[in-house]
Amino acid sequence: ALLAANKIPVPPTLAEHHLEHSLERLTRRLAGSGRGLPEAELATLREKIKPQAENQVRLQFILSRIAAAEKIEVTDEDVNVEKVRNVERAESDEQKKDVERFFEESGDDVRAALRERKVLTFIRGAAKIADAKAA
Repeated sequence: ALLAANKIPVPPTLAEHHLEHSLERLTRRLAGSGRGLPEAELATLREKIKPQAENQVRLQFILSRIAAAEKIEVTDEDVNVEKVRNVERAESDEQKKDVERFFEESGDDVRAALRERKVLTFIRGAAKIADAKAA
């Protein structure tokens, strides 16, 4: 509904960057499982997910504006709680070290994800849900 109500233009370079990042993650995941993706299939996939990449960028802009308008912030305590939660879920000492390293190296990404989560929680809480049968 947010995307449908906010048809803002997306800077092509940002959409392309998001698309490349998504393809890179997919390629790494496939390589890790011992599979690869031929160039022809990669090109086809690129065209298929391009609109999704544009929508993701658009959604990031929308959520960022909502966060600013509603003064939704991520504190150091929020980050620490998330880190502790993830460390507790780790099944081995090595996984715990990986989690610690991830939080050290990806601080901005973690903060952005937590902010997005807070904004989505805010939106759900503020939404007025109507019963389709009553309408």
